[in-house]
Amino acid sequence: MTLLNTASPAEKQATDNFAANMAALDATQPDLRPWIAEQHLNVEWLFGRDRTLTAMDEFGQWWSGCSLPRQAARVMLKKLELKGATGCYLAPSHSAQIREALRIFRNEQAIVAVVPDMRDLSLILYCDDFSKDIELHRLWFAAGAGWDTSLSRIFEDHAGLALPSQFIRTPDADADLIEQLIADAQRVFSTLSNDRSIAVETLRQSIPATATSQRVCVVAPSSFRLWNDIGQSMLQAFKSDANIQWQHFNADDPLCSAPMALLKAAHECSAILTANTARTDLPGFVPESRAWITWVTTPRIPSSALAGENDHLVLVDPALRNTALDACWKADRIHIGAWPASARAASRSSGRLISLIADTDSLDTPKDLIEYSSHALLWESIRQEILADPFVLRDINQYLSQRIYRAGIGQDGFPRARFIEKLILPAYQQSLTKILIQTKLPVRVWGNGWESLPEFASIAAGSVNDRDALHAAIDQSCALLHAWPIGIVHPVESMGAPVLRISRRETLLRDAKLAISGKLPDVSVSSPPFSAELILRILRSTTAI
Repeated sequence: MTLLNTASPAEKQATDNFAANMAALDATQPDLRPWIAEQHLNVEWLFGRDRTLTAMDEFGQWWSGCSLPRQAARVMLKKLELKGATGCYLAPSHSAQIREALRIFRNEQAIVAVVPDMRDLSLILYCDDFSKDIELHRLWFAAGAGWDTSLSRIFEDHAGLALPSQFIRTPDADADLIEQLIADAQRVFSTLSNDRSIAVETLRQSIPATATSQRVCVVAPSSFRLWNDIGQSMLQAFKSDANIQWQHFNADDPLCSAPMALLKAAHECSAILTANTARTDLPGFVPESRAWITWVTTPRIPSSALAGENDHLVLVDPALRNTALDACWKADRIHIGAWPASARAASRSSGRLISLIADTDSLDTPKDLIEYSSHALLWESIRQEILADPFVLRDINQYLSQRIYRAGIGQDGFPRARFIEKLILPAYQQSLTKILIQTKLPVRVWGNGWESLPEFASIAAGSVNDRDALHAAIDQSCALLHAWPIGIVHPVESMGAPVLRISRRETLLRDAKLAISGKLPDVSVSSPPFSAELILRILRSTTAI
């Protein structure tokens, strides 16, 4: 490889990127190293006009023919959405395209990039540091003339990695090349799918009626999710109890995304613990001899129709008990396990701010709803109503059902989740925040999206993208605003700080003033917390352990 005589910043970054990527690939795809080592690149490393690291060849041409690779990638992939666990990216022409796809996808989703030219793969590995994505099993490469063999081997060696659910391509790719890649890749996936079906059925038939291990398989995501950090709560409960054997099935690891992964875990453990999913969500998959315990932290109660005799529910709120009984769960299979108190709650220092910690969105009517005029009108009417009076909202689902009915819109197929997550919740939270701003109280909003809204930019305190940032926000607060009208206990009540519960305007303002003066009591939770001890008691009652 020919480089500039002087080590420019671009050259240094390229060298560091390549070293980090190769070290990561040595752990996941070591067979790539000798092929990549053969590549001889006669390029100059440069930062493009959008400050993305790229290269210029010996003829003075930009790699991929673009001096704005990141901006181009964002335009080409702006509508990209991956519905499954794995996507197959065909012939990416620049590392920026892979980076953009990874940014769009969730942490538990993976990309298998098909790069027919090994030289292109070498350039990709120089122009961005993908080492963390490779280590987290989010990025794989099938490269070179034998890319189809490499593609097959990835999934043969990692039976827990889900087969791709869709192909990803960009408009700049050669159409004839893409067609050939799709045809060859589909043949590989068809063979793999058949082989996996046989392997799954063979393993299912071989699982003994009695477990060979006394461990609990704790199915818990590892990544931080603001106010939905279920995995952390589950793992902390088990890490603090030495009386129970357990193993972590990381639901955020793409290597745990295929059915074979969970089936192997069921083979090795005597019980499965999940959050908000139950046997009915995977019918016939796990033998009934394995106890299945579901920690329910949302208003949805899993169906009992396919529950095994050793299946149990742990409800985060006693208010859900009657709903569980109505769903035909037996009373002796229903338990209470509230959100555990934050590990830092006991040492929490008292701040001076009233804080709302939540991501938000613009409330403008989405352009794609305009073609559904009734949906667009409903969106606008809900926005106006909640912004005028947030206290009209008591229960989200009940409220939305009533507004849909009044608008004469059918309930079937209606995008409820979108209206709740992108309109009703942010409108409610923004409306409450406006009330506090108008009364000149020291309020701050934490999370993504606030800084881009002019009326909240001055009180936006930054993103909350990890647990340290969450605790830092709480440490600066004299009270947290409970702004989730879901009808059951919310994890904001387990953080060890006073909480402003919302009922009416007068109560909100009264409690806010009490909080500022240090007179608002801390949250008192009477329900027993979710714990490994509780799970152990349940399993002993079923003789699963």
